[in-house]
Amino acid sequence: NGPTLVELIRRMEANPKLGLLQAPLAVHRAETLFARALAFSSSLCGPIFTHGLSLWSGPKGNYYGHNAAVRVSAFLDCCALPELDGAPPFGGHVLSHDFVEAALLCRAGWEVRIAHDLEGGSYEELPPTLTEYVARDHRWCQGNLQHLRIAGMHGIEPMSRIHLLLGACAY
Repeated sequence: NGPTLVELIRRMEANPKLGLLQAPLAVHRAETLFARALAFSSSLCGPIFTHGLSLWSGPKGNYYGHNAAVRVSAFLDCCALPELDGAPPFGGHVLSHDFVEAALLCRAGWEVRIAHDLEGGSYEELPPTLTEYVARDHRWCQGNLQHLRIAGMHGIEPMSRIHLLLGACAY
């Protein structure tokens, strides 16, 4: 929503080192029983998880691909995605780019933070069925396996390596 966007931009303007500021995720438009169950779980666990992740990772936070303010000049300067040698699932074009972009921003000296204290401004939809959820997760799984290679790149910050490795270990 508008007030959240304005607050994200205000915080970015106040901190010239901030390359990306992630808003908390909130599920909207969950219409099926499956999506509503996931939305309910997210509404209970999401704020606690987001607050803890924000405090733990500090200026070396993560990015979930949406609901964020991005400093365009920083992004253009350092977030060109590498093409990984070899065949999928570990090689080829990076399929899950958001964690990688956060790691590349941090590697270049930019801060990536999570604005855990903001409410009501993000927008996330879930797949409505288990079949669609599994199809999305299959794509994310391959992308997160590629993160194992990204985590070993020169200059990646330790916290970014942890984000990349935890994402891969989720699969």
